[in-house]
Amino acid sequence: AAAAGTITMDDLTNTLQTDISYKKEWQDSEGNVITEDYLGYELKVDFQIQVAEVTDNDGTEEISNWKNAGEYFESALSEDDYTAIFGGDGSDEYDFTASIQGSIDSGAWSNGGSFTGLPLVIQKKDGGQVNLRYRVVETKIIYGITGDNVNTAPSVTVTVLDSDDNTTYTYQFDSVAMFKP
Repeated sequence: AAAAGTITMDDLTNTLQTDISYKKEWQDSEGNVITEDYLGYELKVDFQIQVAEVTDNDGTEEISNWKNAGEYFESALSEDDYTAIFGGDGSDEYDFTASIQGSIDSGAWSNGGSFTGLPLVIQKKDGGQVNLRYRVVETKIIYGITGDNVNTAPSVTVTVLDSDDNTTYTYQFDSVAMFKP
């Protein structure tokens, strides 16, 4: 038995890294989750991890403009730091993009995926230390996929529109009425 006032617990690990998950829920025009494949073909959604710097301004959190994570880290980190965190050139380099593909009722959408091992704080190459925040956004929807036509199937470009304070965002889709934000 443990002595009075003694707590026994599993190992505690502190980290300055985080994982960010993503998934996709398809809904009809009334906001109901779609549970059957009425399209008869597959869709593919491309995702991008984005990062913003977070600062404390007299107790109020301020979020900088969001940037694609790969581009941000390449410009903010020294080459050695980038390689140490995200790997070097070639197959071991970190991929800041991901995709999900399947029929509209596929479990792949709810299973999603995640970007792992992302730093919460970095020392920028200019010497400043910054806290970071992440989000995953959609960048493209490809639809009408049958067989191996994923590279020629029609697609919709997704534009992210940030709020003035960068705390929320909405999507804007180009030209296809089938998809709405």
